Amino acid sequence: MSEIDKRQVILDSAFQVFMKKGFHNAKMADVAENAGIGKGTIYEYFDSKKSLFEESFINNLELGYNDIRSIFESDICFKDKLTNYLKFKYNYLSVQSSLAENFLAHGELVSKRIKDSFMLYMAKYYNHLNLLVEQGIREMVLKDEVDAEIMVSCIMGISNNYLGIKVLFKKENEIDYEKIINSLLCGFGK
Repeated sequence: MSEIDKRQVILDSAFQVFMKKGFHNAKMADVAENAGIGKGTIYEYFDSKKSLFEESFINNLELGYNDIRSIFESDICFKDKLTNYLKFKYNYLSVQSSLAENFLAHGELVSKRIKDSFMLYMAKYYNHLNLLVEQGIREMVLKDEVDAEIMVSCIMGISNNYLGIKVLFKKENEIDYEKIINSLLCGFGK
């Protein structure tokens, strides 16, 4: 196994362990066992549990972004792309819910580097959603005069807050993606 592959295995294993056990209950031995390597091998790549946590979190942001980017770069229509994005976000939030709870309970784990990385990826999502809105205008699904900033904010609100509530209360069977998109397209007024 190459050094890059070994590092990635450690990051993936660490992320799984941190999600399952939380930062404070996770041990480097747990990560090593999950990765199928010796505990000392982890220290060849990471000098502390905190640095491993930080790297695994940022790595997961990047992996999630790459998956979302592939949705936005796909050659499908606006509605299908938006539906795929929302479904991805629901699944992503479902997997990440224990980590989010850990962050809320232990704010000291959120370093400046993690905050900066999070903001970087949020900006990338925002840019992709802007391009999606432009696609919707080109396909004549959205009005020419739609305010892209408001539309993007609505999509981000739905993908983070609305779907987050569904994850929190475990109500996946109540998600009607077509209804969400129709609400976005038709508005809420009479």
